[in-house]
Amino acid sequence: MAIRKTCSNPGCKSPNPQPLANFSKDKTKRDGLFCRCKQCKTQEYQDNKEDIRAKQNQYNQEHREENKARDKRYYEKNKKRILARNKQYQQDHKQEIAICNKKYAQTEVGKVIFKKASRKYNKTEAGKASRKKRGQIRRAHLACVEYDNFDSKEVLKRDGYKCQLCRKKTRPDFKNVYHPLYPNLDHIIPITEGGSHTKLNTQCLCHSCNARKKNIGKGDQLRMFG
Repeated sequence: MAIRKTCSNPGCKSPNPQPLANFSKDKTKRDGLFCRCKQCKTQEYQDNKEDIRAKQNQYNQEHREENKARDKRYYEKNKKRILARNKQYQQDHKQEIAICNKKYAQTEVGKVIFKKASRKYNKTEAGKASRKKRGQIRRAHLACVEYDNFDSKEVLKRDGYKCQLCRKKTRPDFKNVYHPLYPNLDHIIPITEGGSHTKLNTQCLCHSCNARKKNIGKGDQLRMFG
Protein backbone atom coordinates (compact mmCIF):
# COMPACT_ATOMS: atom_id res chain seq x y z
CA MET A 1 0.00 0.00 0.00
CA ALA A 2 1.33 3.45 -0.96
CA ILE A 3 2.30 5.84 1.83
CA ARG A 4 -0.19 8.66 2.31
CA LYS A 5 -0.28 11.85 4.39
CA THR A 6 -3.06 13.86 6.05
CA CYS A 7 -3.36 17.61 5.39
CA SER A 8 -3.18 19.72 8.56
CA ASN A 9 -5.83 22.15 7.31
CA PRO A 10 -9.20 21.31 9.01
CA GLY A 11 -11.10 22.77 6.07
CA CYS A 12 -9.23 20.78 3.42
CA LYS A 13 -11.59 19.87 0.58
CA SER A 14 -9.46 16.95 -0.65
CA PRO A 15 -10.14 13.48 0.83
CA ASN A 16 -7.57 12.57 3.49
CA PRO A 17 -5.15 10.89 3.72
CA GLN A 18 -3.68 12.00 0.38
CA PRO A 19 -0.79 10.75 -1.83
CA LEU A 20 2.61 12.27 -1.03
CA ALA A 21 2.70 13.85 -4.50
CA ASN A 22 0.00 16.32 -3.31
CA PHE A 23 2.44 17.92 -0.83
CA SER A 24 5.30 20.33 -1.50
CA LYS A 25 8.82 19.58 -0.32
CA ASP A 26 9.99 21.19 2.93
CA LYS A 27 13.45 20.33 4.29
CA THR A 28 12.59 21.76 7.74
CA LYS A 29 9.96 19.05 8.34
CA ARG A 30 10.80 15.61 9.65
CA ASP A 31 9.28 13.80 6.67
CA GLY A 32 10.55 16.40 4.19
CA LEU A 33 7.05 17.50 3.17
CA PHE A 34 4.95 20.57 3.91
CA CYS A 35 2.13 20.07 6.43
CA ARG A 36 -0.64 21.36 4.13
CA CYS A 37 -1.41 19.99 0.69
CA LYS A 38 -0.69 21.97 -2.48
CA GLN A 39 -4.35 22.83 -3.01
CA CYS A 40 -4.74 24.36 0.47
CA LYS A 41 -1.40 26.13 0.16
CA THR A 42 -2.42 27.69 -3.19
CA GLN A 43 -5.81 28.72 -1.83
CA GLU A 44 -4.23 30.32 1.24
CA TYR A 45 -1.87 32.32 -1.01
CA GLN A 46 -4.74 33.53 -3.20
CA ASP A 47 -6.74 34.67 -0.13
CA ASN A 48 -3.79 36.57 1.36
CA LYS A 49 -1.84 37.53 -1.75
CA GLU A 50 -1.51 41.26 -0.99
CA ASP A 51 -0.42 40.76 2.64
CA ILE A 52 2.10 38.09 1.69
CA ARG A 53 3.64 40.26 -1.05
CA ALA A 54 3.80 43.27 1.27
CA LYS A 55 5.65 41.20 3.89
CA GLN A 56 8.04 39.84 1.24
CA ASN A 57 8.82 43.34 -0.06
CA GLN A 58 9.37 44.62 3.47
CA TYR A 59 11.70 41.72 4.25
CA ASN A 60 13.67 42.21 1.03
CA GLN A 61 14.16 45.90 1.75
CA GLU A 62 15.36 45.24 5.31
CA HIS A 63 17.73 42.43 4.26
CA ARG A 64 18.86 43.74 0.86
CA GLU A 65 22.60 43.55 1.57
CA GLU A 66 22.31 40.07 3.11
CA ASN A 67 20.37 38.83 0.08
CA LYS A 68 22.96 40.28 -2.31
CA ALA A 69 25.81 38.62 -0.43
CA ARG A 70 23.93 35.30 -0.36
CA ASP A 71 23.13 35.46 -4.08
CA LYS A 72 26.75 36.35 -4.88
CA ARG A 73 28.07 33.38 -2.87
CA TYR A 74 25.61 31.05 -4.60
CA TYR A 75 26.58 32.37 -8.04
CA GLU A 76 30.32 31.99 -7.41
CA LYS A 77 29.77 28.47 -6.12
CA ASN A 78 27.59 27.39 -9.09
CA LYS A 79 28.94 29.70 -11.81
CA LYS A 80 29.71 27.03 -14.42
CA ARG A 81 26.37 25.27 -13.98
CA ILE A 82 24.40 28.55 -14.14
CA LEU A 83 26.21 29.77 -17.28
CA ALA A 84 25.76 26.40 -19.00
CA ARG A 85 22.06 26.33 -18.09
CA ASN A 86 21.53 29.92 -19.34
CA LYS A 87 23.35 29.17 -22.59
CA GLN A 88 21.29 26.05 -23.18
CA TYR A 89 18.07 27.94 -22.44
CA GLN A 90 18.99 30.70 -24.92
CA GLN A 91 19.68 28.12 -27.61
CA ASP A 92 16.39 26.27 -26.98
CA HIS A 93 14.29 29.47 -26.87
CA LYS A 94 16.15 31.64 -29.37
CA GLN A 95 13.05 32.66 -31.33
CA GLU A 96 10.95 33.43 -28.24
CA ILE A 97 13.75 35.54 -26.71
CA ALA A 98 14.13 37.51 -29.96
CA ILE A 99 10.38 38.27 -30.01
CA CYS A 100 10.40 39.37 -26.35
CA ASN A 101 13.46 41.59 -26.90
CA LYS A 102 11.83 43.17 -29.95
CA LYS A 103 8.66 43.97 -28.00
CA TYR A 104 10.67 45.34 -25.05
CA ALA A 105 12.82 47.49 -27.37
CA GLN A 106 9.66 49.23 -28.61
CA THR A 107 8.71 50.42 -25.10
CA GLU A 108 9.96 53.77 -23.75
CA VAL A 109 12.18 52.15 -21.11
CA GLY A 110 13.48 49.58 -23.59
CA LYS A 111 14.45 52.25 -26.11
CA VAL A 112 16.59 54.06 -23.52
CA ILE A 113 18.26 50.87 -22.25
CA PHE A 114 18.95 49.45 -25.71
CA LYS A 115 20.33 52.79 -26.89
CA LYS A 116 22.78 52.97 -23.96
CA ALA A 117 23.80 49.32 -24.46
CA SER A 118 24.29 49.89 -28.20
CA ARG A 119 26.51 52.94 -27.61
CA LYS A 120 28.58 51.04 -25.05
CA TYR A 121 28.97 48.04 -27.39
CA ASN A 122 29.96 50.21 -30.37
CA LYS A 123 32.92 51.55 -28.38
CA THR A 124 34.38 48.05 -27.90
CA GLU A 125 36.68 46.36 -30.42
CA ALA A 126 34.01 43.77 -31.26
CA GLY A 127 31.42 46.51 -31.76
CA LYS A 128 33.67 48.52 -34.07
CA ALA A 129 34.48 45.42 -36.13
CA SER A 130 30.80 44.46 -36.34
CA ARG A 131 29.77 47.95 -37.44
CA LYS A 132 32.54 48.03 -40.05
CA LYS A 133 31.48 44.63 -41.40
CA ARG A 134 27.84 45.72 -41.66
CA GLY A 135 28.92 48.85 -43.53
CA GLN A 136 30.93 46.83 -46.07
CA ILE A 137 28.08 44.40 -46.69
CA ARG A 138 25.64 47.31 -47.03
CA ARG A 139 27.83 48.95 -49.69
CA ALA A 140 28.00 45.72 -51.67
CA HIS A 141 24.26 45.17 -51.29
CA LEU A 142 23.44 48.68 -52.55
CA ALA A 143 25.81 48.21 -55.50
CA CYS A 144 24.07 44.88 -56.32
CA VAL A 145 27.33 42.92 -56.36
CA GLU A 146 28.27 39.57 -54.85
CA TYR A 147 29.35 39.62 -51.21
CA ASP A 148 30.44 37.21 -48.48
CA ASN A 149 30.07 37.61 -44.73
CA PHE A 150 33.68 37.57 -43.50
CA ASP A 151 35.90 39.50 -41.11
CA SER A 152 38.50 41.90 -42.49
CA LYS A 153 41.13 40.40 -40.17
CA GLU A 154 40.85 37.10 -42.05
CA VAL A 155 42.18 38.75 -45.24
CA LEU A 156 44.79 40.79 -43.37
CA LYS A 157 46.13 37.66 -41.68
CA ARG A 158 46.08 35.80 -44.99
CA ASP A 159 48.35 38.47 -46.50
CA GLY A 160 50.55 38.51 -43.39
CA TYR A 161 49.64 42.16 -42.68
CA LYS A 162 51.93 43.08 -45.62
CA CYS A 163 50.91 45.76 -48.11
CA GLN A 164 50.38 44.10 -51.49
CA LEU A 165 51.61 47.20 -53.40
CA CYS A 166 54.63 48.59 -51.55
CA ARG A 167 55.33 45.29 -49.72
CA LYS A 168 55.84 47.11 -46.41
CA LYS A 169 54.78 45.51 -43.14
CA THR A 170 51.70 47.23 -41.72
CA ARG A 171 51.11 47.85 -38.03
CA PRO A 172 47.61 46.95 -36.76
CA ASP A 173 48.55 48.05 -33.22
CA PHE A 174 48.60 51.75 -34.19
CA LYS A 175 45.83 53.68 -32.44
CA ASN A 176 45.78 56.24 -35.25
CA VAL A 177 43.87 54.66 -38.15
CA TYR A 178 45.25 57.36 -40.48
CA HIS A 179 48.87 56.31 -39.92
CA PRO A 180 50.59 55.56 -43.27
CA LEU A 181 51.31 51.96 -42.20
CA TYR A 182 47.89 51.20 -40.73
CA PRO A 183 46.38 48.11 -42.51
CA ASN A 184 43.33 48.68 -44.71
CA LEU A 185 41.07 46.20 -46.48
CA ASP A 186 41.14 47.07 -50.18
CA HIS A 187 38.95 45.80 -53.00
CA ILE A 188 41.17 44.83 -55.94
CA ILE A 189 38.34 45.63 -58.35
CA PRO A 190 36.40 48.46 -56.65
CA ILE A 191 32.78 47.84 -55.71
CA THR A 192 31.79 50.86 -57.80
CA GLU A 193 33.36 49.16 -60.83
CA GLY A 194 31.41 45.93 -60.24
CA GLY A 195 33.91 44.21 -57.94
CA SER A 196 32.59 41.77 -55.36
CA HIS A 197 33.02 41.94 -51.58
CA THR A 198 34.71 38.54 -51.29
CA LYS A 199 38.03 37.27 -49.97
CA LEU A 200 39.18 36.68 -53.57
CA ASN A 201 38.65 40.33 -54.48
CA THR A 202 40.18 41.84 -51.33
CA GLN A 203 43.73 42.44 -50.19
CA CYS A 204 45.77 44.13 -47.47
CA LEU A 205 47.07 47.62 -48.25
CA CYS A 206 48.72 50.19 -46.03
CA HIS A 207 46.73 53.37 -45.51
CA SER A 208 49.16 55.35 -47.65
CA CYS A 209 48.85 53.06 -50.71
CA ASN A 210 45.11 52.72 -50.26
CA ALA A 211 44.74 56.51 -50.25
CA ARG A 212 46.86 56.85 -53.43
CA LYS A 213 45.01 54.06 -55.20
CA LYS A 214 41.64 55.72 -54.51
CA ASN A 215 38.92 54.15 -56.65
CA ILE A 216 41.13 52.88 -59.46
CA GLY A 217 41.41 49.13 -59.99
CA LYS A 218 42.71 49.06 -63.54
CA GLY A 219 45.38 46.38 -64.07
CA ASP A 220 44.90 44.90 -60.59
CA GLN A 221 42.73 42.00 -61.77
CA LEU A 222 45.81 39.82 -62.19
CA ARG A 223 46.37 39.98 -58.40
CA MET A 224 43.27 37.83 -57.97
CA PHE A 225 45.01 34.97 -59.77
CA GLY A 226 48.65 35.62 -58.85
